[in-house]
Amino acid sequence: MEIKTKDFKRIFSVCRRFISTKRVVDWTANFIFARNYVYATNLSNGIYYFTDYDFGDGFMLPAADVATFFQNLDSETCTLTETPKKVKFETGKTKVYFQKQYGMAQVSFVQLPTDPYSPIDSEMWELVEKAKFSIGEENTNYELTGVYLHNGSIYSSNGKTATRIDYSDEGVDAYFPKTLIKILDDIAAAPVGISQSDTCTMLAYEKFTVFSQKLMSANSLPLEILDARIDSFDDGACVLKVDLEEMKRAVRRVSALVDPEGMALSLDFDKTNMKIHSHSERGQIEEEIAIESNMDDGATISVEMNARYLLNMLKLDGELRYMEMCFRIKNENVSHIVQTFVPLKDDA
Repeated sequence: MEIKTKDFKRIFSVCRRFISTKRVVDWTANFIFARNYVYATNLSNGIYYFTDYDFGDGFMLPAADVATFFQNLDSETCTLTETPKKVKFETGKTKVYFQKQYGMAQVSFVQLPTDPYSPIDSEMWELVEKAKFSIGEENTNYELTGVYLHNGSIYSSNGKTATRIDYSDEGVDAYFPKTLIKILDDIAAAPVGISQSDTCTMLAYEKFTVFSQKLMSANSLPLEILDARIDSFDDGACVLKVDLEEMKRAVRRVSALVDPEGMALSLDFDKTNMKIHSHSERGQIEEEIAIESNMDDGATISVEMNARYLLNMLKLDGELRYMEMCFRIKNENVSHIVQTFVPLKDDA
């Protein structure tokens, strides 16, 4: 079988992002060639990359070795020859043999959907890109670490803080764990369709389909849990409404003197004003902006938030003019953020 080198370079550059680096089971560190696709998975997430070639009943090759070989291959084409125990790639005077990996019988392929994919609106996916900063770097609560599409809204959460963007009156329900979102960042393309089953969420791209397994430990009713968290802020939470552009300018100015180690900004609120200030060895700076809130007259709240988180949050722009910040106070005497929920809405 003659194959085009550039095709395989492109395929492996995407597929290698889905192989297991910890080898949960041996075959998860391999590329699987079968029928008209290359398949790779780390058990949680995976990919079908569709090709113009027919690989027959299938075989497995070590992913890292094969990807490295093609990355350094200069010829435009090469020949693939399969034997019972080996696969040979030949170009000119170069012949490379890869031992077939055992374990094909252990592979449990995630089944592709039989029904058509539901289309994904490109504008909606742009909002997903903007909202995902709330995922964070640590799995503070794995059940809530990821991006969710639910009832026409986009949520991203790291278990303690969350962001919501409302984009329509209705929409698909889906959950994408942080591990998959990080991979999709590297792919840098937008999906065109989505398919849901009881065990898996699939995103269709032009040349491939990626999937995320709904593992019990990672996806135990996450949307219901998230809804419960969100509803809790509708009853008794402190809600502040602030102009997004004013907030951006103030945070950027105050962040200039933030302590590089703690990156903490102090936020002091009363019913109609917010003061943002930072302290460091170089000095201190304070900004004050007007807000609307549900606070009682004379009431005040003081909290600290990470400057980097606030700056990432304020990258959300477009048609969004106002930002609502909701705080749940631990008790009446201690001003402490247990959770922060940040819905961004159009000026309506």
